[in-house]
Amino acid sequence: MEQTILLSSFANPEPVQIETGSVGKIVEQVRTLATCAGQTVTPSPDIWVFRTDSPISYVRSYSSMMNIAVAVSGRKTVRIGNHIKVNDPKYYLLMHGSTHYQASVEASPDAPYIALKLQLSPGILGPTLLELADLRRLRDGHP
Repeated sequence: MEQTILLSSFANPEPVQIETGSVGKIVEQVRTLATCAGQTVTPSPDIWVFRTDSPISYVRSYSSMMNIAVAVSGRKTVRIGNHIKVNDPKYYLLMHGSTHYQASVEASPDAPYIALKLQLSPGILGPTLLELADLRRLRDGHP
């Protein structure tokens, strides 16, 4: 079943639509990992799951690397300066590195906030972007 997901980014104030057919499988896996409150680590240090069963009224935080948050339930509101973005099941959140932000979370035991977080280090992001640029040049017929 195809779903439309909106990517909410501080790099681009307008949401970007992403068509996806396997969101249900990802949601199921994330829920399976998020069995208790707090951060659940995965075999990759750059990927983890976060869960809270109660609201968080206001938190100041810092993102050291580019990251993507994919909420499967609940809602997180993030503010950077005068910009406010939402992370919920309809909106992924993409945030640049070296960013100070404030966040609040809407959650309850019946509707916890559960999110998958992917941290994109420069060591992964740089080579990946270069490879994508090479693939685009090849696709466009340029050596």
